[in-house]
Amino acid sequence: MTPRPQPLPTTQVGLHDCDAEPIHKPGLIQPHGAMLCFRLADGQPPTLCAWSENIHALIGAVVQLDASPAELGVEPVVNDALAEGAVAGAGTDAWFHSVALLWSLGDRSFDVIAQRQDGLLILEFEPRVLAGGELDRFAIQAHRGIDALRRHQSSASMLEAAVKTIRAITGFDRVMGYIFRHDDSGEVIAEAVRDDVAPYLGRRYPAADIPQQARRLYVINTVRVIPDVGYAPVAVLAASDLPNLDMSHSVLRSVSPIHVEYLQNIGVAASMSLSLVIGGRLWGMIACHHLSPMHVSYSIRMACDVIAQVISSTIGGIEQASRAEHMQRSTRLCAELVSLVSTHQDDALGAVAARADELAGCLGCNAFVAISAGQYFTHGAVDRSIAEALRSGWPKSGAASVVTYTRRDEWPGELAQKMGQWIGLLALRFDSARDGWVFALRVEQIEEVTWGGNPEPHYRAGPLGERLTPRGSMNAWRETVHDCAVPWTAHQAEAARLFAAELQNVMAQQHADLERARMQMLAILGHDLRDPLQSISMAASLLERTGADQTGRNEARLGKRILASSNRMQRLVRDVLDVYRIRSGQGLGIVLDDFDVVQVLRDIVEEARVAYPAARIELDVPQALRIRGDADRLAQALGNLLGNARHHGNLDTPIRVAAVLDGALARMTVRNVASEIPLDMVERLFRADKGSHRNAATPTERQHGGLGLGLYIAHEIVMSHGGQIGYAYEPPEVVFEIRIPIEPSPGKF
Repeated sequence: MTPRPQPLPTTQVGLHDCDAEPIHKPGLIQPHGAMLCFRLADGQPPTLCAWSENIHALIGAVVQLDASPAELGVEPVVNDALAEGAVAGAGTDAWFHSVALLWSLGDRSFDVIAQRQDGLLILEFEPRVLAGGELDRFAIQAHRGIDALRRHQSSASMLEAAVKTIRAITGFDRVMGYIFRHDDSGEVIAEAVRDDVAPYLGRRYPAADIPQQARRLYVINTVRVIPDVGYAPVAVLAASDLPNLDMSHSVLRSVSPIHVEYLQNIGVAASMSLSLVIGGRLWGMIACHHLSPMHVSYSIRMACDVIAQVISSTIGGIEQASRAEHMQRSTRLCAELVSLVSTHQDDALGAVAARADELAGCLGCNAFVAISAGQYFTHGAVDRSIAEALRSGWPKSGAASVVTYTRRDEWPGELAQKMGQWIGLLALRFDSARDGWVFALRVEQIEEVTWGGNPEPHYRAGPLGERLTPRGSMNAWRETVHDCAVPWTAHQAEAARLFAAELQNVMAQQHADLERARMQMLAILGHDLRDPLQSISMAASLLERTGADQTGRNEARLGKRILASSNRMQRLVRDVLDVYRIRSGQGLGIVLDDFDVVQVLRDIVEEARVAYPAARIELDVPQALRIRGDADRLAQALGNLLGNARHHGNLDTPIRVAAVLDGALARMTVRNVASEIPLDMVERLFRADKGSHRNAATPTERQHGGLGLGLYIAHEIVMSHGGQIGYAYEPPEVVFEIRIPIEPSPGKF
């Protein structure tokens, strides 16, 4: 079996597609070390299957395929590596990483890093360049640095101390503490730099600087070193049946040519990076640059890695403590909100209003709007137009219980254009039945970003040809960022999910209790009241007839009044039952027949005149106007309009009722002199739950009286006939108009 070089990528990769670059399988290593790879088989001694071309030059081994460790002169270190792996409990096909061994060859010493992968044992050899005394000094420095780091209570101050310590230990010209933001862009927040080298503190770098596969490698292999950026890669030779070696955990792996070109463009000749991994994600890095080639020994790199791990652990602890404290406050507030909602039933907005400051603090917002069943409450400097835009424009279904936005272009529909300065949104649904939401808002954060070079990729001729190349300079590139808000933290989103879940549970229980009470009330209305009202109506009719027969005008008049009142009560009962039928999906039970609209109008006007002798009602109708529909239901709708006019109109002026044939439509109008209905009320005029704004101006007389259920039921009756109902103000009159086709198609009701 003839050895061959590990295959290299067959196509050039530019910045536009570097996410696809197989950087973990380059088939190359850096020349400051060498590699051997052995096959491992049960019951069989290890046999050589791959090696770097420089192995003979480094350790003098004469290599050939299937050679044993003894034949190569490395049997002691192979045995030690296998023994260390057995102690660590690694299986044949499992990785164990950073099993570091010291191996001597004559008067030379090597750091040997052993790894196991898919039945292979990979050994990487690096010459040890420091004497024991120097290592002791570095160990003492590292220990002091670690002890000092533990005393810091913030990530910023900890990184400031860390970059100074690591620069003192390693001697790099520049050491930067680099953190990743919510969008994966990076920012230098700490720096220790040589006096004559330009600082990078405060600079930002786009997320594209570190592709996703590189981020994965930084998480699993936390130390990377390039002693000489201008190195010539060394090929790895392997048996022809051996797949490309996965070098994800390798300390010698050759780096991407794109990264090499990037470092060369900014004048860096040697580099080292230490990953800061918290909770399994790349939280930040410590990046080290040197302006001339420099090799940092494996032992010192490991000491620096320990410092990075202490930083990661300490910052993770700080974040965990912050999260726990925030969730404790959120849990306490949530319990208070649940208690308030439970005590003051059917008033979720009142509960939110009572704890507005605490809720804003937990959500970290500048202001919020709470909406439920068309009503709203605002907290903070948010005007009414924003609340109205959210009430009318927020999707009524399909949204998750918690939604977050940080950019204007993330908002649904046309809402973004109506929100003014408010860009950030955290929306949490607390009541599914009444479409109850809390919209936490954040203002636009106009930010002046100083990029480390132009963040936009560009074409130019580089060492790898005419293609997209890394930035050629780290000169500051400034950009003003608009239409963005400060991102919502994981703590705030977690608190929002807690509020949403707990409040939805208690509101669902309340709605279930309310539904049971409603069913009991409907049973009373449908049975216990209807029968007595029917008896009263019969008695009133008898009294009216008896009084007329005996010329007893007072008795007849009294009978008419009792009859009108009982009819009105029966209509009220019917209204309540109709609302329930509509809400439950049963419909109004429209029965189509031919009838005369004019006769219906005459009957309801006459009934109103009898019940309210002081009311002045004028009727303007043709001789007859026949349509096809439900006469009883249409009488109910027209009666509700007439009652609304009598209740809210000027009693010193007449109510004018009219009907006319308009082509294929029957048009019926009810007019009365009254104040114009406010615009915000018009929008909710034909809804069952009209409500009012919690923070609106002083309610009008119309709002005090309430429009009840009449207009809502009238709207549903007209719609079920395929018609339309509308409102208009024609000074000085309020006008309600019904338009119904002479031959309507019945709707779903």
